[in-house]
Amino acid sequence: MSELISALERIAAWFWENKPESHPAFQPGLSCDNIDDLLTNFQLPVPREVYEVYEWCNGSGYVPIAFDGYCLMSLKCAAGLRKDEYGLNYGDFDILPDDPSWFPMFKFESEDSYYVVVLGDKGKSPVRLYDTEFRKCVVYYESLTNLFMHCAEYLESSRYFEDKNFWEVDRKTDARLIVKYRVRESIDEDDLQWAASDT
Repeated sequence: MSELISALERIAAWFWENKPESHPAFQPGLSCDNIDDLLTNFQLPVPREVYEVYEWCNGSGYVPIAFDGYCLMSLKCAAGLRKDEYGLNYGDFDILPDDPSWFPMFKFESEDSYYVVVLGDKGKSPVRLYDTEFRKCVVYYESLTNLFMHCAEYLESSRYFEDKNFWEVDRKTDARLIVKYRVRESIDEDDLQWAASDT
């Protein structure tokens, strides 16, 4: 089992144990042939990790599987946003820049930002966070594996605060996970200081 699949299993196990009502949102995975069919119009190589994710699960509904409130879109929905050969958005809206190397896999609940996987190399899957309102893009993870490992470790480190009805990780642990898994340019100076602190 790959690190990516192991992380996905850990995430699903956490939701099953702590929020069992969310478990039906995880959709059954697709076959490799189904994935190929849905990606048939893509001009650039699709990273192997994208296949791994969609073979494991074809969308997470409203469950923030990707971390910090981002849900995995079904492959049909994700591919529909980048449908034609030039990478133009599908429909009458302009959500993402006209870049054929961008493949949106995860959306925030309000759809004002997306995690986008960069296509072009079957062996690499860098992940960018794109803010649609400010048109700002930052490389967040070197791979989908790092994104899911971050999410899994965050969930497993969290504890429930009854007064807030909320699961949360303490500030120092959160900062250390950010520094451990995310790329340097996406890390705030404040997180670096918290990660290094002994208090």
